[in-house]
Amino acid sequence: MGSRAVTVDADTTGAAGGGAQASFVGGALVLVAGSLFSRLLGATYRLVLPILMGGGMRAAVGMGLYQLAYPMFTVLITLITTGFPLAISKLVAERLAQGDQAGAQRIFRAARAGLPVLGGLFAAMLWIGAPWFARHVADDLQAVLPIRAIAPAILTVSFASAYRGAFQGMGDMVPYAVSQVVEQIGRIAAMFGLVLLLLPLGIQWAAAGAAFGAVVGGVFASASLVVAWRRRVAARWRAVAAEGRRRLTAAFGSVLRLAVPIAAGATLLPVLNVADAAIVPLRLRAAGLGPESIALYGVLTGYAAPLVLAPTVFTAGLAMSLLPAVASAQAAGQHAATKRAVAAGLRLAALVALPSAAGLAVLAGPLPRLLFHTSLAAGPLLAMAPALVFLSLQQTSSGILQALGRPDLPVRNLAVGGAVKVALEWFLVARPGWNVSGAALATSVAFAIACSLNLWEVQRRVPHAIDWGGTVLRPVAACAVMVAAVLAVVHGLRGHVLLQVAAGVACGVGVYGAALLAVGGLRREDLERVPRLGPRIAARLAGAGLLRG
Repeated sequence: MGSRAVTVDADTTGAAGGGAQASFVGGALVLVAGSLFSRLLGATYRLVLPILMGGGMRAAVGMGLYQLAYPMFTVLITLITTGFPLAISKLVAERLAQGDQAGAQRIFRAARAGLPVLGGLFAAMLWIGAPWFARHVADDLQAVLPIRAIAPAILTVSFASAYRGAFQGMGDMVPYAVSQVVEQIGRIAAMFGLVLLLLPLGIQWAAAGAAFGAVVGGVFASASLVVAWRRRVAARWRAVAAEGRRRLTAAFGSVLRLAVPIAAGATLLPVLNVADAAIVPLRLRAAGLGPESIALYGVLTGYAAPLVLAPTVFTAGLAMSLLPAVASAQAAGQHAATKRAVAAGLRLAALVALPSAAGLAVLAGPLPRLLFHTSLAAGPLLAMAPALVFLSLQQTSSGILQALGRPDLPVRNLAVGGAVKVALEWFLVARPGWNVSGAALATSVAFAIACSLNLWEVQRRVPHAIDWGGTVLRPVAACAVMVAAVLAVVHGLRGHVLLQVAAGVACGVGVYGAALLAVGGLRREDLERVPRLGPRIAARLAGAGLLRG
């Protein structure tokens, strides 16, 4: 590609523009698959790394130093990896939908040139500030080496972000998902090799080697995306007149204006987690609890929260895939298509989130006993289960509002919910009988507020797009039937925790699916959006008279 601007042929335009709107569910499933596999690899390295560091107390120190490198790195990398790909995808999708292929390429070229500069600045900030962070944040000067080792990863990942945003804008999620897996493989291979190589120099060097794996992972991700770009896109593009620097600067400015509020919203969740870490143990001690306050905080954040957040991997992928679909339809003036995409996205999020939350609530007793060998998580899990529904719809509606050109609204709404969460936590956690269940309830209330405000804004901008009957009432009715059936199973298998969970999940899936069909909560178009198997299943169910629409 060199320094030339390029455009796409006519047949590519259709795939990139209209195709994004038609296949966002398939794109979401691809992203979910990539994310799940990447997380599986991540879980593996966390088991192996302490062994490679020699085990025992020495490995514990090494893992601690490795983790100390992450707090500031996470904040800076979030700005690059969330806001910018979503902003690029929206702008590219809009340009392609309008037939402005050169404009779409201008956005990509500007991002590809500007993001590494911004990433380099962030990396330099972290490198130079490493001694300050180690002294005042990590409280251990041994962390300087791991912090500096991980800093260049911001630069390597920033280059990948430009390509990920462009592919996302075209509705082609396969390279994005593949790059996630490739990044994790490169990261783990480098971590293991460097830890073994550097361990003789000291445990802080081993921790630095593990941290440097993120740099190598970013290089692997960027390389995979460049190869995918040349194979899937560049060969079909033709060169046009080179763009002037001023036009590219203006294009990057439009990316920046959209990316900043999106990134600000993404950083709000880590900020709320920091607030949890400060408030919950403090208020537990105010209630008269001693050392067990840290254990209860661990039950909240290490047991209950991961179970609630796990199903949102689907709605996170759905929101990412939905954004270019809505943006392209809106930019093309296809109001009916915009309405259909908004309605389908919210309905699919609800169809997954509602039974997941209901299942967690019903199994709040046996599930923590099976997984964590404790019943302490039952109360927090029950109180936080509704947050799964509200967070899923908040994620999906945030993607819609970002696609409609209002990325500031989800930030504002989440900030309002976050303020309520902090106030409720301060009041409830210290009250007898509540403790961390109060913090869990505050989380549910916070996301209920943010979700409600988002949906109100979506309804204002896309009138009549939200089908409350199909999105909420029918799935809730199906969930009620499911809950009754699962409660009967759990009650009948008391004393057998494994059987309670296994039979409860199997019963819940079967009963929810049957009840959803019975009340007309599943539509033919919902299934037809699922690639390959979806249309076949839809045809058979429709032939049996079991599907609406």
